[in-house]
Amino acid sequence: MPLAIGGILIIALLGIPLSPGTGQTSTGKPDGDSVDQPPDGEQSVAPSIELIVNVSLTAEQFTRLGQLNRAFMMKYPHIQVKLMNQAYGNEAYSLWLEQSRQGTAADIMLLPSAWIRPFAMQGYLKPVDSLLTGDALSDQMPGLIEPLKWNGYVWGMPKDYNPYLVFWNSQLLAEAGMSAPPDNWRSFEETALKLMERKPEAKLVNLAQGDLLQLLVWLRTFDPPGSPNGDSLLKPGAAVIEQLNWLQLAQPQLSKVGAQGGGYLLSDAISRNELLAAVMPWSEYLELTESVKNRLEINREAIVSPWLNGRSFAVSARSEAEDEALLWIQEMTDSLAQQQFYDESGVLPSRASLYGLGNAYQSDQSIVPPSWWVTIMNDMTYVESAASIDTNWPIRWREWQSQWEVHIDGAPQFFAFGDYIAKSK
Repeated sequence: MPLAIGGILIIALLGIPLSPGTGQTSTGKPDGDSVDQPPDGEQSVAPSIELIVNVSLTAEQFTRLGQLNRAFMMKYPHIQVKLMNQAYGNEAYSLWLEQSRQGTAADIMLLPSAWIRPFAMQGYLKPVDSLLTGDALSDQMPGLIEPLKWNGYVWGMPKDYNPYLVFWNSQLLAEAGMSAPPDNWRSFEETALKLMERKPEAKLVNLAQGDLLQLLVWLRTFDPPGSPNGDSLLKPGAAVIEQLNWLQLAQPQLSKVGAQGGGYLLSDAISRNELLAAVMPWSEYLELTESVKNRLEINREAIVSPWLNGRSFAVSARSEAEDEALLWIQEMTDSLAQQQFYDESGVLPSRASLYGLGNAYQSDQSIVPPSWWVTIMNDMTYVESAASIDTNWPIRWREWQSQWEVHIDGAPQFFAFGDYIAKSK
């Protein structure tokens, strides 16, 4: 018995596992970051190629990606891939920008699609054109690919997108004498005034603390890209400033329910006819009950830059395993992987063939994205805003995001925020 105990102590001191592991292990960190990597028992055999992948996903999405990644390594055992999940939010992307500047970036990054061109312009990425041939090319939608192009090359592979939309309560529109959503700001003002007279307890729209994209989509929904008065996303004109000033005066009639994770509160407000318009991403809309969905209308002609809340995989310019990185991206963005992600998260796939009934990757439990999205994502009008993306976009976005968080803390200060963006044009 003493010999057995002594042997166990020696094993523990040497750090030898008591039993072999299987699959990959996921380790959590106090800061919310997590790592998906091969277990220690498998690291004794050095792989010929190792890839590092940086993502910023929810826990559920990271789990799904980890499953796909393990399947990839079983299929290609000479490639070992370590997934690094940074704390969800803009801080992760800022970190990757700094790592790219220092030449220490991961081999692969899952970036916001709006960041692809700025990274490429600064020499931080490698092109991915070799992935876009044959069916893989014909299955892509221009509304997602065009924003990723620069200097004659494509610099990112679309993974998915989760566009913010303005959903209108049809019953409150009817109470205000409207048969369809207002299609310009003046029409909205008139609708809002009628509703406030007839139903003063109702809120006009939800604008949450710190959600810059939600605010910009709301402001631009009345002058979408391609319209005569349309402004670039971060280069607003007088019309946007006027709208912000109006919102300041109408502040008591605004809801501060968040678009992310606020589905229950929004659903309750809509079902009680206490909210005229809800600005939320597509995935949150899918979580609503059918009875609530049936009350809502979308003005499809006023959808604002749906690609902007998209994500794309990119290969770092410093990667010495470009071919292996491209192979990994190809597997992670194939049709089956995208259908599985949509089923679990409601984030729209980038493959056109997955829209509508009848694709080969749907199961009885699959959610089918509506085919009208393909029409929208094939319309180049919706990507005109991508022309305003330059090398300073990530910096400007962070500055605007920070300012919006400050000016909506407590009582929203639309006046002050409007003054800030007017001076920063």
